[in-house]
Amino acid sequence: MVGAFHVDNAAHIGGLATGFGAAYIAGTPGRPGLTEKIWQVAGWLCILMTVASFLQMYLWFSRNTQ
Repeated sequence: MVGAFHVDNAAHIGGLATGFGAAYIAGTPGRPGLTEKIWQVAGWLCILMTVASFLQMYLWFSRNTQ
């Protein structure tokens, strides 16, 4: 079905702006200490949540499109 899903471009622009904001707050990489470790952990958590989301989406589609 072409055109069945409508994607709001404002969401993409908001994600872009949020990404720039997070990058600005994070600053340049390589700062020693606890701040750098917190950003590393946050980055890995984001990666894990993304993988889990794609897995959940795959499982949902495989169950509901048969």
